[in-house]
Amino acid sequence: MTVLTIILGACTISYGSPYRKFDSKIPALILAQPKRVELSVTYELAIPEQVISNLPKEATVYKFVSKQISEQDFRSLSSKFGMKGQPKSDNDRPDHKGDSLLLLNEGTKRLLLNTQTGTWKYRDDSKIFQSTGANNIPSDAEVSRIATEYLKTNGWLPPDFQFQTVTAVTEELSNLSQTPKVIGKSAYFYRYIAGQPVYGVSRIIVDVGNQGEVVGVSKFYKEIEDAGKQPLKTVDQAFKEAKQKKGTVTTDNPKLKNALIKDVKIKYWEDSGSIDDQPFLQPVYAFKAEGKVNEKTEEFEVIIPAIENARIELKKVGQ
Repeated sequence: MTVLTIILGACTISYGSPYRKFDSKIPALILAQPKRVELSVTYELAIPEQVISNLPKEATVYKFVSKQISEQDFRSLSSKFGMKGQPKSDNDRPDHKGDSLLLLNEGTKRLLLNTQTGTWKYRDDSKIFQSTGANNIPSDAEVSRIATEYLKTNGWLPPDFQFQTVTAVTEELSNLSQTPKVIGKSAYFYRYIAGQPVYGVSRIIVDVGNQGEVVGVSKFYKEIEDAGKQPLKTVDQAFKEAKQKKGTVTTDNPKLKNALIKDVKIKYWEDSGSIDDQPFLQPVYAFKAEGKVNEKTEEFEVIIPAIENARIELKKVGQ
């Protein structure tokens, strides 16, 4: 196994490890919150008691593994994209405060890597999401197949990741009566823990362009290891926090005023920040809610940190 595969391959996770008491303080969990929309939703709890009683009283917390990726490791990665240049430090980005970044711009190709978290992003600006007369973008099923095979070939698809969805990038035409033109698609792969997708930035994205060519790849997740167990707050406590807006929601519909919470699951949320700021992958309560707007039912989730006594911070996004 090469050094590159060790860095970018499967995470180190031990789901069946012996019980170990968690004894570290967990920093606040950063949850994204839409900035332009102020929601005012009244919730009613309607989860069957059996569902609540079957939920665990504690959950595993995972520790992010800090990397020390060298320039040689970077060059091994960049060679996968046909890049041969020397990377430079790029540590002055306001959205990456305290991170150690390496950047390589070579022609129209661009590769940015975080040497501490092991996250990286590649794209070819001459080909990604470009409007050309010859655009031939594959079907969603083909994009899924292309992306999956590409990741497996390069050793970049860990066993705890699954294909999630395909999204299309479109271009508005001058004639607004015409259907927008699809100029590219992206395949998303999510990490799964205990059969549930990890929320936040825990994903791999493969961008597919004309004729099915892979024109961009992003590894946004950090590798993890089992850090032990933590007690969970009760569902009633988490529901109170939902009513107090101490979480985030997956809807931005300002017309939504009332919602019924019908189910809840334990999932995980990965922060986008540095390992120093947030060393842990934390469990969250994902409340499944539904409400009606203009007689149409809208389903969404309310995300609340699940760890007992856990603090949260809401990060405004979407300027």
